[in-house]
Amino acid sequence: MAGAADPGLRSALATLDAELRQLWDLGRNSVVGWRPEGYQVVIVHGPVERAIALFSDRPRVFSGPRRLDDAEVSALVRGLGVPAAVVEMPRLIGTASGLIHPATIDNLIRRYTVSHTAHRAVALFDIVGFSRGSPLNQLGQLTRLETAINLSATRFEKAGQPIEIARSTTGDGFYVWNRRAGLVEDAKTFAAFLLTLAHLEATRAEGAPAPPVRAAFSIGAHFSYHQVEGTAPRGYEYIVGDVTITLARMMQVAHDGQILIGRFRRPVDPGARGLALGPTVNAIDFLAVAERALARVYGIVLDRIAIERVDLMLTAVRPRPGQDDRAGVRTFVLRDKHGFRHSVHNLVAALALAGRAEVRLGLSGDDLDGFRAACEAE
Repeated sequence: MAGAADPGLRSALATLDAELRQLWDLGRNSVVGWRPEGYQVVIVHGPVERAIALFSDRPRVFSGPRRLDDAEVSALVRGLGVPAAVVEMPRLIGTASGLIHPATIDNLIRRYTVSHTAHRAVALFDIVGFSRGSPLNQLGQLTRLETAINLSATRFEKAGQPIEIARSTTGDGFYVWNRRAGLVEDAKTFAAFLLTLAHLEATRAEGAPAPPVRAAFSIGAHFSYHQVEGTAPRGYEYIVGDVTITLARMMQVAHDGQILIGRFRRPVDPGARGLALGPTVNAIDFLAVAERALARVYGIVLDRIAIERVDLMLTAVRPRPGQDDRAGVRTFVLRDKHGFRHSVHNLVAALALAGRAEVRLGLSGDDLDGFRAACEAE
């Protein structure tokens, strides 16, 4: 692979980036994808509105790898009604030594694209009473929450389990997700979500300041894009879509300190087939996978905290004779201001910490009095 220190490569990528920025036109257009053709990069692009209108008939406009084959280029150019652009490169594109690696071009092009993900785990942290604090207090709360998010991701790095945590601010909290896709990666996202709450609670138990939060987690579809900073897209992404809307609606009814889990179902991808699961998993099955992800960081000392065990419990009703425990899991149903229905579970987690008192996260029992959501059995 041609390295980043290669002056010829740097010059070529700078030329490609300048062309992409011109095609992108301050966000008016979306770069849909690309294809190598000898010493050229063929770039498919078009107005964002036209790409959105095309999405239902041709999901490839936003979904899947951004490197396209010949048939996809032809079909998308016809659908967008804009001729493909061609950029000359100083050397061939390929994986052999001395060539421009396709991944290098793909990473650059993704900054100018909109991408659709059908199933992604996303967490939402909301700082309670944030707007009532002074600007200095708000800064401190956001910083401490972000530190806890970073600490949770670092646990996985220390365990040899890489996780690519991304976040975008909501003003009084963060959406958090894992750039890596797949069921196992989603389970790591949930584990990092829970560890973030654990770090905040352990900090609070020591008498140090930690922001009070309510939290929600779900899996669903979303779009990713890069916002403009000056006249260029930022180097990090934002997400919007079904899963973020669901999380926002969940947060509207969440009590201080509560943890809500969306009632979702996602397919099991090939990377998780060894987990003895069916073709799909629901939220209840997913927690069993998440417990395995949590077990990978047991015993790791970070910020003077070592986790020995985590027990996850969903609020349940007493099962009828002949039913297993799963039949007793409660589903809380809420309707948002637009009349849409959202189903959630209430989570409680107990963490055994080395040399410390048990940390309990979430609400249960009488603490749920006044929870503004109807209840039904799973």
